[in-house]
Amino acid sequence: MSIASPTALPSTPTWRTWSLRVAPYAVTGAVVAAILHRYPAADIARQMAAGHALRMLPLGLALPFVLWLPYATYDRIVFKGAIGPIALRDVVRAKAAIAVLLTLGYWVGGGGYALWLARTTRVGAARAAGAVLYLMASDLIAVCGVAGASMWLGGPGAATPLRTVATWVFGVQVALILVGPYGGWMRLPRLFEPWRTVPRGWSLLQILGRALNIAIIAGFTWAAMRAFGLEVPVGAAATYVPVIALVTSLPINVAGLGAAQAAWLLLLPWASGPQLLAFQVLWHVASGLGLLARGVPFVRGIAREIEDGKAML
Repeated sequence: MSIASPTALPSTPTWRTWSLRVAPYAVTGAVVAAILHRYPAADIARQMAAGHALRMLPLGLALPFVLWLPYATYDRIVFKGAIGPIALRDVVRAKAAIAVLLTLGYWVGGGGYALWLARTTRVGAARAAGAVLYLMASDLIAVCGVAGASMWLGGPGAATPLRTVATWVFGVQVALILVGPYGGWMRLPRLFEPWRTVPRGWSLLQILGRALNIAIIAGFTWAAMRAFGLEVPVGAAATYVPVIALVTSLPINVAGLGAAQAAWLLLLPWASGPQLLAFQVLWHVASGLGLLARGVPFVRGIAREIEDGKAML
């Protein structure tokens, strides 16, 4: 059987490439500048000193370890349907090492994960990227499911537009998973193959697990806020922490800075702006240290596997 020669793709204009690279930094810089103009850094620093940072530190350090094995297990469920069997120990190691990149941004970590998959399983870049995209879609479904359910159950001050968006995103994404296995007649790019090959039962099971993880994140964040000294209702944390997590994952943030801080200020008015910003920065640092402590021991080994491109046993 002959193989058709690849069609050359039109080159992307240089100005567009650079605009896409610079945009996140420009947005982050503008948001941070606006926030610091309204809430001076000195006020935020005073709230850091006034709060109980040491009380919240253990929660931030522990959270990545609590979520480690569950997230690796759910990822492996997707990989089994999208790529093939991968040993859980390998996913556990890669999940920890690649998560170090999450301190720079959700999409940076996803790119590293896809690169590891492509090199170690030899399935090709498109198929590996599709598997990671499926993981991201699953996280999105879980976030919207938890946030939407909380808002529909009467979360405090839940805005109707926000609730509607979360509900629609959840419904559409679940529908795509349910109808995906019947899409064999469609000629979809390889990037979207997991929607056809991952069994629906497995997919819904791992999404449920991710939703439980989102609830754990919201619970730890609420407990950390209370430990720091913020009187935020538990219902508000259950409603809006998943939304804040979604905003933080957007590529318009750089190293956790940008729209994430604006989301904290807009959605949690139970504390002053400087108090919220002081907590958010310290919480980001504490959980980031937990990610580093969890992942650094595995970085060298995973980097060597990526470099070697050796097949997984």
